[in-house]
Amino acid sequence: MSPRPLAWVLACSLLAATAFGQGHGTPDGPVQLPPRWHSGDTHVHTQPCGPGPLLDPGELVQQQLTAGVNIACASFWNPSKTLEGQQTYFTTLVPQIDGMLHVASRPSLGAILQFGVEVSGFNSSQFGHVCGIGITDGVFPNLEYPGADLEFFLAQPGAIAGYSHVRWPLGYQSMSGPQLAHLVPAMLPIDAALGAATFIEAYHFDAFDALDWRGIYYKLQNAGVRVALVAGTDNTCIYPLLGPIRTYVGTSDFTPDFDRWVDGVRAGCTSISTDGSVFLAIAVDKTVAGRTLHISGGAQVLPRVHVKKTPGGALSGTLELIYNGAVVATSAAALPVGGEQVWEPVFVPTESGWLAASLDGIAHTAAIYVIVDGQPIGSTADAQYLRQHCDQLVAPPPPFVVGASAAAIAERVTAARDIYDALALLEAPPVGVARYGVSTEACDGPIAIGLTGPAIAGQTIGVTCVHAPPGVFGVLAIGSDADQAAIDLLGASIYLDPLSPYNVDPVASNKGGYARRDYPLTPELVGQSLHMQFVWINPASCATAGLLSSSDALVATVQ
Repeated sequence: MSPRPLAWVLACSLLAATAFGQGHGTPDGPVQLPPRWHSGDTHVHTQPCGPGPLLDPGELVQQQLTAGVNIACASFWNPSKTLEGQQTYFTTLVPQIDGMLHVASRPSLGAILQFGVEVSGFNSSQFGHVCGIGITDGVFPNLEYPGADLEFFLAQPGAIAGYSHVRWPLGYQSMSGPQLAHLVPAMLPIDAALGAATFIEAYHFDAFDALDWRGIYYKLQNAGVRVALVAGTDNTCIYPLLGPIRTYVGTSDFTPDFDRWVDGVRAGCTSISTDGSVFLAIAVDKTVAGRTLHISGGAQVLPRVHVKKTPGGALSGTLELIYNGAVVATSAAALPVGGEQVWEPVFVPTESGWLAASLDGIAHTAAIYVIVDGQPIGSTADAQYLRQHCDQLVAPPPPFVVGASAAAIAERVTAARDIYDALALLEAPPVGVARYGVSTEACDGPIAIGLTGPAIAGQTIGVTCVHAPPGVFGVLAIGSDADQAAIDLLGASIYLDPLSPYNVDPVASNKGGYARRDYPLTPELVGQSLHMQFVWINPASCATAGLLSSSDALVATVQ
């Protein structure tokens, strides 16, 4: 943990005490999970937060068995926050990060322990603590910003990485420099946009001082940036034991398996709870959290919200159906002696978005992505807020120590800002620009084309693409006519008329699925209509029907 204001430390202590005082944890014993669902804690330590002995890994496993936590993602860190502590980590602790189950694990009893790292007490911690799970190499770059560490972790086969114990303002107000430095993981929106953060981690549901994980999870999802949702206790620092807040993950296996559990997190099939005796899930037919549901405009969505409580324990509260961050339906949760309850509300989305369920202050599911008429998810207000956050990080600079990393940080912030600019224009394209057609999707929902501004002769226009397959090659086609019926090209729908004049230029997407190609508009183009579309080569990691994917198309009238 990096130095925090006293109020923050006291708040965390009160949260933990309140949680246990209200019966959070597993007061009624762990809930019986549905088949293929397994519980975990993404934030476990053996090193104490203050003075005290190390916890024995065997003791952690015993806590897992008691609390019913299948997967414990243990993390080494630098509690002393000193250079000597950093050296101790790199020389003494790194050899224990080997991508293997710890010998104290009891897989036959459903208790698995594996070590990774929380980058806490290191150079980049000022921007937020990041965590590498499922890694085999813990010698991260240790620069002044977390993006380099995240990308180092994600380059390791099977690993995931994200931000720990996240909180963010629930509203849309700007933050001061000290608030950016001490209250929030300031680089999280940048790394999420750049595809460098698999997940964000919750550690409580109480909006102390109007701050909690929902403040950024909701905004990212609204803007069209997909991140997984997990939860962890940060035992030894926030909670006294592992497991009072936990991550449930839907996997492909009936028995707990570390790698399959990590795969489930990466896929976004999660639900979190502050009570190990409570489980909450949402599905629409066979579409579960992390997956995408395609519907036509005006169609009903019939979610199935499933809550379970350990028999013998009482549960009451309000179930909420959430769409794009707003509560759209509620129902009472009433399980006086435990058991399970199913709620099946009816909802008609009017635009693409994300769907989740919550049980007030206790549990929350991750998002199901709902695509209406093939249109991308994108809230202008949320994308603009996140773009303005990027501006805050570079002008004027908040009180961060950036050293030799200043240029690299500025480059990452600028790249993320470009993505949020493009996302902000999805709802309202520039004057003289109209989008048409439907994307042939790849990895991350509908691929969307856009322009950075109106098409004005004598200027250069930026043609942008969001939600493309990450890190692949493709082409930008620009022609004079459209083919409204669409042509199938190796699985991709192409809307440009192949018999009319057109240009094809090579492009490449970054790890966040973003690309931009600048196109000069010569004076003789005034009054002409230009039709544009991106086509991409699908990577093996994208489960698509064809070899190619494509954006929707747009037409721009040159002014």
